[in-house]
Parts: sequence; C-alpha cells; structure tokens
Amino acid sequence: MRDVSTIAPALSPVFSLEAARAAEEELLSREVEPDALMKKAAQACAEGAAALLPLPGQTEPARILVVAGPGGNGGDGLFAGAHLALQGHTVHAVLTADTAHEAAHNTFLAAGGQVVSAQDASTNGTYDLVIDAVAGLGSSRAASDEVADLMACGKKVLSIDAPTGCGTQRSVIADATITFGHARTVHAEHPECGEVLIADIGLAEIIGKHAPVGYTSAEPSCDSNLWESPLPEGIARLADTGPIPRLIPGIFDNKYTHGVTGIAAGSEQFPGAGIMCTAGAVHTTTSMVLTIGDITNFPEVVPVKDVAAARRVDAWVVGPGRGTDDAALSELEEILDSKLPVVIDADAITLIAQHPHLRERVRGAVLTPHAGEFARLGGKSQQQLSDELGCHILLKGRITTITSPHELPVSINTGNSFAATAGSGDVLAGVIGALLAWRSVHHPTQDSMQPSMQETLLSAVAIHAHAAALSAKQPEGYAPTTAMAIATALSRAIAKLNNR
Repeated sequence: MRDVSTIAPALSPVFSLEAARAAEEELLSREVEPDALMKKAAQACAEGAAALLPLPGQTEPARILVVAGPGGNGGDGLFAGAHLALQGHTVHAVLTADTAHEAAHNTFLAAGGQVVSAQDASTNGTYDLVIDAVAGLGSSRAASDEVADLMACGKKVLSIDAPTGCGTQRSVIADATITFGHARTVHAEHPECGEVLIADIGLAEIIGKHAPVGYTSAEPSCDSNLWESPLPEGIARLADTGPIPRLIPGIFDNKYTHGVTGIAAGSEQFPGAGIMCTAGAVHTTTSMVLTIGDITNFPEVVPVKDVAAARRVDAWVVGPGRGTDDAALSELEEILDSKLPVVIDADAITLIAQHPHLRERVRGAVLTPHAGEFARLGGKSQQQLSDELGCHILLKGRITTITSPHELPVSINTGNSFAATAGSGDVLAGVIGALLAWRSVHHPTQDSMQPSMQETLLSAVAIHAHAAALSAKQPEGYAPTTAMAIATALSRAIAKLNNR
C-alpha cells in the first residue's frame, strides 16, 4: 500500500491500535515513577475538559461527572477529575465496576471528588460535563443501559480515547474525544467521537515511527458553541482538508478553460435528480455544463440529445435518477468507452452491481455510493474493492471515506449532517464532476507536484459540507435545509474556503 504522505501532507495521520499499544508500551518502559504517563494523559484531559466549561467567574463552579471503568481509561478519568476538583469544581464519579485504578481513586478522593452511585448521579440534576472514561480504545462491547443513562445526565460529553461502545449498535455519542499522540483508526471511521482532539504527552514521536494506516481530516463547517475557551497549548484538532482548487477565473479564462462538465442524470420518473446534479455542477464551475436531455431549469446549461452529440466534454457524471433499463445501460457503456474522467453515482452504481462485465471498465472512475449502494457491490472492504476495480470510491456519510487503488485511505468528518436530505448526494455528484473537469483541463497528467485524485475529492466533499451548513444557517440558528438550497450555497462555500 502506497503512503500518500507526500500527496496529502496536511492531513492527520491515522495509526492502528497495534501501533498505539506498541508506542504506549515503549513509553511506559521509560517511566521513572508509577503512573507518570497516566498522569500526563489526565492533565491533558482536565485541560481539554476545562475548555468545555463555562469560564470562571461567569457562573457557579461547574458540576462534572466522571464515569470511570476499572482499567487505565478509568484511571485517566479519575486523575483528571482530581485536577478539576482542585480547580474548585464539583466533581462526582460513578465507578462502573467493583474496582477502580487504586492510585487514581485515592487521588480523586483526596482532591475533594465524591464517588456516588449511578442512581444518585442520575437524580442529582444536570451536569455541565460528563467525562466518559469507561473503556477507551480496543473495547468492542456496547455501552450498557447504565452508562447510556449516565451520559444523558450531562450537557456535554467528553470521551477519553474513544466513546464507550464506539462502532457497536449502542455507542456513547461524544461531543468531543481526546486522544494521545496521533489519531487512531476509530477516530477516522466513527462520527460518535465528535470533535477529535490530540494531546501530545510524549507518544507522538514514538507512534510516528510506525507506518500510518491512513489519513483523516475534519472540516469546521458549522459555527460551534461547544467550546467556552480556546484549547490550551499542546492540544490540537484534526487537520482540515487543505486548500481547494482555484475555481475563480483568471484574466485569460473563458467558458471552456475550467473544463466542460457533462451530466447524464434524471429521467421522466425522477427529474429532480438531474436538476440537483446539474445545479451542483453549475454552482461550482464557471465553465460550460452540458446535459443529456432538456433540463430547462438552467438557461445557461447546454442540452444535447445523447453522448455522441456532446462535441466537447472533459468529465462526465452519470447515474442520479437515470434508471437501470437497457437505455441507461447503453448510455453508461458509451460514457465508460469515452475514457474521460467519470463520476458514477446512484443508478449507475446499481448497473455495475447487476452487470459484471462493467467492472472491468470502471478503472480510473470515481464511484460515489452511500452505504446501501456500496453493499450492492459485494462483500469486500472499500479498499479491497478500489484495488480490485482500479477505481476511486467515495463512501458518503457524516464521515466520508475515500479509497484509491493501492493507496492509503483518507477520510473527512464533514462537521454537520445537514446533507442528510433527499437529493444532496446528486448535488455532490455534480460538484465532483465539475472538479474532475477542472482537473482534466489543468492537470491532464499525474506527477508528484499535481493534486491527487484524493485531494480533488476531499475538496469536493469540503465544499459540499460547508454549503450544507451555510444553507441551514438562519438568523435564529440552524434549521433543516434542502438539496437545492445546498446547491445554491455552493458559491458561498467556495468563497469561504478560499478565504481561510
């Protein structure tokens, strides 16, 4: 598997649990006093927790609940609770087992923390913050009813290393998760982690000796009221996706120079899919957009009868609302035969699942399934399927994952779920198509100085995520939005990302 660190240097590296454990063991072997590493982790947890709490002097001292398991994760939480108690906060702890880390437990009590029963905590009013210190990394057990009830007692939840039950059918949903050294696989795959914070307690350099298993990023697409104060030095957020392509025309540009996008989307039964897909492309590019069929909603779009009638196209988008009949199959085959960059979405993905001969013809294409569409393609992992088909796969979700043939995967936490609405995926397909057309014109060949396909796809997801948030934002706050509103907000999103 090729490391993409030279292609996407701005992203946060992701390491396996095994690498994290090995690094932790190496650092533990250097300890000159017991629990030194745990105490460093707890100090970082307390500092991260403090940034979530009302500023001193603005309110009464905060009320904090630590839910602590019997192992090292629980020890982190109890030591952190001791720090917070010494700062004057009211700190309670519920022990989820008959035992707890002894030194951390004693320190917590000596600092003025109180151990209470789960029942007392649940009936003791709302806490400003609940610290989830039950299981941490590597746990595969779902959160218990008791743990779920305790998390509901807080206005905010901070998990240490990973939310309890993360990846199971019953997970703690954290507002933020603090981990140490570098991000782990769980943080790149599971939105239950919320905003991921990375504290350097001496692990970063040691973990960095191991090879990463991928890269991840997070887009600050929404205004956040989560943090009451800036994060302290030594605690960092995940990287964002970096700069987007320069989509603003220059002095020598014309209607062709950013690449012509061809759209084969929509049908008599599902006309809206074609409209949404076309809107995504129109609001992303200054160059021409061409559609097969007459989409009259956009007077600037050029309609053509069929693929053969499209005299100039630099990238195709095919599939949204197109159907899966013989005509749609023939059209998809003709587009694939053109050897142009192509985004394959929705019904076109179903056609590939239904017609095995198409699998040999999608090399170099971009497939953009949601989870259900991906399942139709077979039981392989996303990376395995990318390698087998020789294509790029963008698996849509709150965390969107991008795999490319024989490269490490990259992911992006989009920072909001406003795109979870009908038609928004069609808009994203149009955005990707426009960026592929731009890339085809500006970077017709690959070398190490040119943006990778993964970077291009990350840019498309970032633009779409920010547009979703901008379209949902009202003077009074956030509200549900629509796919067309997301498409209309794309220009604002591009402007926002150009200025960061």
